[in-house]
Amino acid sequence: MLVKTCVKRFIFPIVSSIVFFVALFNEDKLPGDGAGDAFLLLVILPAAFLSLFWAIYADIRDIYRVKVKGECMPEPSPGIFKYLRNVWQERKERLDRMDSGTRKNYYLLSIIGGALIVLGFVIIIFLNWIVVSTLIWIAGVTCFIYSSPERYNSAVGTVKTLSCSETMTIEELYQAFYKVDTTFGTPYIGKIRFVKGDSLIFGPDSVGEYIYIYKSGIRIYISEGYMESLILEQKTKPYRKPSPWDTTNYGNVLCYHMETTMLLTEMFDLVQNYLKTGKVQALEPAKKQQIYYFNEDFKLLGQRFSLKDCNRRIIYDIEGTAPLLSFRILEHGTGKLLFKITKDVVHMLPQYRFFDEAGKLYGSFEKKFVLTHDEFSMELPEGTLVMRQIVGQIGSNYLISINGENIGSIAERLNFTLKNLVFDNTVILVRDSNYKLLLTALAIMAARELTRDRDD
Repeated sequence: MLVKTCVKRFIFPIVSSIVFFVALFNEDKLPGDGAGDAFLLLVILPAAFLSLFWAIYADIRDIYRVKVKGECMPEPSPGIFKYLRNVWQERKERLDRMDSGTRKNYYLLSIIGGALIVLGFVIIIFLNWIVVSTLIWIAGVTCFIYSSPERYNSAVGTVKTLSCSETMTIEELYQAFYKVDTTFGTPYIGKIRFVKGDSLIFGPDSVGEYIYIYKSGIRIYISEGYMESLILEQKTKPYRKPSPWDTTNYGNVLCYHMETTMLLTEMFDLVQNYLKTGKVQALEPAKKQQIYYFNEDFKLLGQRFSLKDCNRRIIYDIEGTAPLLSFRILEHGTGKLLFKITKDVVHMLPQYRFFDEAGKLYGSFEKKFVLTHDEFSMELPEGTLVMRQIVGQIGSNYLISINGENIGSIAERLNFTLKNLVFDNTVILVRDSNYKLLLTALAIMAARELTRDRDD
């Protein structure tokens, strides 16, 4: 299996090299005024060299880990044909779940989006109109995003959408969710500025944040709201209003800000389940949430900083060795090793390995190839851990879930106007204290990725 995995890595560089040399010997037949030559030299040739270098490095790395260190065999990545087959199967299953109206919309916008992207390539190759082709590509990608709820939800973090029947009404949702209790209280029917028709509104809370649901055509949209002034009218009364809370407590303020996005995903699951089954599930009671933070800018030299709670008590000490490819989380006061994070270098996509206090591999956290947002995943004994970037918010913020259940969130530079305390670098909301150590490791990794992106 190790030999097969190592050999498969050379397929792409070999194919890329063949394409390059075949095109090079047929240079006079390439279209465009020098565009074909530029594509060969700037795309195909670097891809061949980089993939060859990565294949050699990855083979040496895995052979050393398996044969010398005695670690487990690496999971072989699926071949291109198996990958395409899986993509096709997922697409077929997604289409089978759509109703006729959604399926029509999917095909129409996908065809238009594909045609616009092809047109953009034609324009840049034959006419060299870079600005025009870029605008056409943006229009094509927009059509793709709006073609199905799945694509839209993947691209947008602060708004979620679902397909519904034309006869579905906000009044029906209100009757179904009338007593569903949340941190924003129970819902009521109201009017939101710039939204046609009625909306189902949860909140606002003490700082003016709320969740609202509205219908447009055969789509239901679930969105976050941050401006209380946009709520124009309240047509019904909520069964329970939001409970008042102490805004002078910094931990409470941060919890409620970060809780809004997590509640959005949970409401999306509740509405989706109702549309499928006609049954309304109650939200599980929120656990006691905890806020932690660390204030440190990452540099190329070794670092030592601390994870603290809202009362500035040190929870963990964190050490990073130059050039910051490895971090250790230590028990405060004793220096006992609790967790270690190591970044794999020369990898196609960022990958981190986590080790427990005994030095045993806890798991490999890998970045997925997603165009619209950053997403990492790792297999754990209790399920699949996913760290997904929240698109559409200021800063680099993430939701962390296991098998779809939120266990916490990580936010960058939450500089609210709070007196005497500034959470400057990374803030962690922990819903389950059993995952505090793991969420700390994920926050360190997220901060490293943010620093790398800024340096680039």
